[in-house]
This record gives sequence, structure tokens and C-alpha cells, in this order.
Amino acid sequence: MTTRRELFLESYMRRGAERKAKKYISKFCQDMPPEDFRYAAENNIYIIKDFLRRLLLQNAGEEKAARKKAQSYRHLIEKLATIETLTRLFSEVSPEHGKVLLQHPSWVERQLRSSMAELFPP
Repeated sequence: MTTRRELFLESYMRRGAERKAKKYISKFCQDMPPEDFRYAAENNIYIIKDFLRRLLLQNAGEEKAARKKAQSYRHLIEKLATIETLTRLFSEVSPEHGKVLLQHPSWVERQLRSSMAELFPP
């Protein structure tokens, strides 16, 4: 059973993570026009994986330390790193980019699975 405190902390961390992600998404969308994003989706070019990797492993010095730090947030990261969340955040920041994600859910799913496997190896 989850306590009110745990629910509050999870909600607080989720909102913070989403704000941070929106900043990255905004920069990403400025640097990648919707046409290029659509081309990547239609040709199965993995670009979201690199975006997620930078988002989740940034500001932690070396990558090994970042992975160790991310491990303690694994439960939250796995709850947030979903097709629905990613599509919603992209749509809120850039509806054109969000539309591409809606049209290519399997492209997004493959990249999310690959990113999670890389971040949290078995």
C-alpha cells in the first residue's frame, strides 16, 4: 500500500522530470524541423534514443556514475518513459512533432525499449 507521502513525492518528482523533459524537447524541436523528424520516423532512424539518453544521463559526470544514480530512480523512470508520456510532452511543446509520434508509435516504442535496456542492463 502506498502512503500519501509516497504519492506526493512521486507526483513531485514526476512534475519536475516533466518540466526538465519539456526544456529538452523544446531545444530538440528547435534543432530538428518536423519534416526531418517525420523522415527519421518513416525511415526508422533512431534519434529519440539519443535524446532520452542525454536527458536521463546528463549532468552526472561520467556515464557510469550517471547510470548508478539513475538506478535509484528506475521505478519512476520506467513509469514516465512511456509512449503516452513522451507523445503528450512532445505534443504540448510542439504539436507538429507530437503528431509524428502519434503516427509512428512502434518507432517510439522500439527506441524506448532500447533506451531502457541500455540504461538498466539485466
